[in-house]
Amino acid sequence: MTESERSTAVVAAVWIGSLLLFALPAFLATVHLVDAVLGFTNLSVPPAGWLLVNAVAFLVAVQTATEIAAWRLHGGGWFRRGGRRLRAVRIAVATGICVGALTLIALATIWLVAAVATAETGGVFVAGVALAFVMAFGASAVLTGRAFLRGYRADGRLGGRPD
Repeated sequence: MTESERSTAVVAAVWIGSLLLFALPAFLATVHLVDAVLGFTNLSVPPAGWLLVNAVAFLVAVQTATEIAAWRLHGGGWFRRGGRRLRAVRIAVATGICVGALTLIALATIWLVAAVATAETGGVFVAGVALAFVMAFGASAVLTGRAFLRGYRADGRLGGRPD
């Protein structure tokens, strides 16, 4: 395998991993956010409108997974793209993703402990699969955070990975 093929394989693996771990939660969060806003404002959306909501949520989910893959691959260099406003948006989104990931991991762990404590035999299998997902999600969050920290330069500015 040449260096170019290896690099392409790594990028593809990181992007697919981000899709598997972050796209579904981003999709569900977007749909539930729209549903909560509509419920709060007492508005309703026709069924065709939900198709548009789902399409937008899908695009948000894929873009979120792509940005996380870029973050994982390039560390802090991920923030250098675009102007000041775009960087501020990226930092806000990254902060939201980290807080959301930690919240999801904490809630899923609490739910799993409660499920295992009260589960029958079939419930233990479901809880085990869910625990494996939570562990994979947590490992990915830790690796993403480490990539971000590696991106800081010694002078405190954001930069690419140290060579």
